[in-house]
Amino acid sequence: MKNNISYPILYKGSKKTADLLHYFTREYFPLHDIPFERVFRYAPLLYFVHSIIYSLDVVLEKELNALTKDSRSYLVNAYDRVKVLVTDLLKQEDCHNDVLQEDLEKIRKYGKLEYGLMTDDVAITDEIIAETAELRYHNIRLLHHLLISMLNKPYNKPMLDALWPAEVLIDLYTDLRQYHSDHINNSYNTYQMLVKLHREEAPERMRQLIAHYKRLYREKFTKVPIALQDRLNRFYITQDSFLVVDIPAPILEA
Repeated sequence: MKNNISYPILYKGSKKTADLLHYFTREYFPLHDIPFERVFRYAPLLYFVHSIIYSLDVVLEKELNALTKDSRSYLVNAYDRVKVLVTDLLKQEDCHNDVLQEDLEKIRKYGKLEYGLMTDDVAITDEIIAETAELRYHNIRLLHHLLISMLNKPYNKPMLDALWPAEVLIDLYTDLRQYHSDHINNSYNTYQMLVKLHREEAPERMRQLIAHYKRLYREKFTKVPIALQDRLNRFYITQDSFLVVDIPAPILEA
């Protein structure tokens, strides 16, 4: 008998998920030759799972500057509760596996790291910035791995290993494009963390970070089966050409 558990969904979290799911279906479904008419076969679970996660993000962003240290600690532990809720849901839908559980753990870890960096509870270092950048895209990786699970396909490790540095690059480019708005809205931004740590040297540090993940993608791409290389390269080239932007001048605070 299935458990009756309520899942906290906020409208703004649902709206953010809709925007992300539009991107995900456009860019990731072609990797698996899924035609448009089959999108809605997989969309409900993808949408619901991510709405739970994004609804928590909405709450944290709203309350970021209004909480005491004790209440911040309570709220950030909500990532633990979300992990339990999503795990339960995936088990109910017979989609749960160790790969998805690892994704949920990394989303939980990212959420706590981001929150700690934004509230100065975690010291900013180059290592922490890189770790956070690598964890950040696991919301998309969760959706991708869940889709593969629903397709009853095996996980193609060489392809997934090549995808993740490309996915990190997508987030880095997005942070550059949204740098000024994220600064105004006090939203987490990798480039802003580099600015806080390195000030005038931040643009060069960002270039080095981008170059590192580009090299990593090229190294891992060579291990992808020949039959999948063209499909993966089209994904990478599309993202790279669309999202690359100039590195903005850092906004320096006293």
